[in-house]
Amino acid sequence: MMRARSWMVGPIAGVLAILALPAVADSQGPSAASPGKPHSTITVRIEALRNDKGTVYVSLFDNKKAFGDNKNAVVSGQARPANRAAVVVLDNVVPGRYALSFVHDENDNKKIDTNWIGIPKEGFGYSKDVMGKFGPPKFDDAVMDVPAGPVTVVMHAKYM
Repeated sequence: MMRARSWMVGPIAGVLAILALPAVADSQGPSAASPGKPHSTITVRIEALRNDKGTVYVSLFDNKKAFGDNKNAVVSGQARPANRAAVVVLDNVVPGRYALSFVHDENDNKKIDTNWIGIPKEGFGYSKDVMGKFGPPKFDDAVMDVPAGPVTVVMHAKYM
C-alpha cells in the first residue's frame, strides 16, 4: 500500500488519455485539511483487476471541469496490485463532494493503452462504478459525499 502523492493522472479523456505521472510531493493540495480541522482519510480498494501486473493510479476530483479534463486532481495515489486488488490511501482530505477515477497501467508504460479506435485495453473505473455511454461518465453521476473521518470506497475494474 502506498500513501497519497500529489500528481495528476488522466484515466480516460474522451476514451483515452496519457498519464501525467508523479511530480512527487506532499498531499497538501487545495483541499488538504488544516491542522485541527475535520478531515477524511479515504481508503480506495480496487477489485476485479485482471492480474497483478503494473500499477494502479487513483485520482480524486472536486469539480466537473477537473474530472472531465482528468487534470488538477485534489489528491492522487498509486499502488501495486496484489491478489487482483489494489489499495490506495488518500490522506488529509477536506470533507465534501468528490468523484474518483482510476486506471490499471498493466505494463507500466505511463499511459493507458488502446486499440486502433481508441478503446482502452487496460482497466479503468470511476466512483460508484458508473460508466459513461461514449467515454467517461459525468461528474454528477460519479460524485459522492465524503464525511469527516475514515471512509472506504470499493471500485471494480472494467476492461473493454
